[in-house]
Amino acid sequence: MIMKSISIILGSILLSLGIIGGGYFVAKAKMADRYVTVKGVAEQDVKADLAVWPIKFSVTGNDLAKMQAEIERNFAIISAFIKENGIEEVPFLTKPEITDLMAQSYNQQEKVKNRFIITQPVMLRTTNVDAVTKIAGSIGELTKQGIVMNDYSGPRYIYTKLNDIKPAMIAEATKNARKGAEQFAADSQSPIAGIRRANQGVFTILPRDGGEAYEEASNPEKTVRVVSTIEYILGSEQ
Repeated sequence: MIMKSISIILGSILLSLGIIGGGYFVAKAKMADRYVTVKGVAEQDVKADLAVWPIKFSVTGNDLAKMQAEIERNFAIISAFIKENGIEEVPFLTKPEITDLMAQSYNQQEKVKNRFIITQPVMLRTTNVDAVTKIAGSIGELTKQGIVMNDYSGPRYIYTKLNDIKPAMIAEATKNARKGAEQFAADSQSPIAGIRRANQGVFTILPRDGGEAYEEASNPEKTVRVVSTIEYILGSEQ
């Protein structure tokens, strides 16, 4: 009888310990689920350090040899225009687009004045962004010299040093996220116990003066932005 009582008592003790132990782990799991998600934003104004300037012109005619000579003349005028405005880099010709009007079905029965149309792109890559910005609006000077401009969309401005500023911007975004988490923790009287998950976010480059993202390439003044998303674990109230 005495042994039976002892067994019952021991069983009760072990059961109690099991409940206590189970309760501890449940509490631990719930604590791990107590977290706050915050976003930290960092922005930095930058200026493009590379300009890519496609300049397209067209020539028309029936004699391809004469048209090629016209292309060379136009290219020389464009090259001189670029050099005269303080840009040292030399432009280069890229693949032309040749249209044969007589090869098109709707023109085969008709006589056309000029059979061929050649659209010739001239490409300039330069780090002299200021000079390109200054003369981009003066492209009409080329028209005055007999060059027929085609599909002129202006220069594209590129910022190539994003990797140089990434670490500092990520640090700033993380710092701002931490401030938000600390404010939430203070309001809820729950201390921060650590980071549950972190996502540094995607860097985006926008035009500095607002506008849509697609306008960014046409604007030398830009704003780099990153949004970091961090989940902070909240501890129990002390």
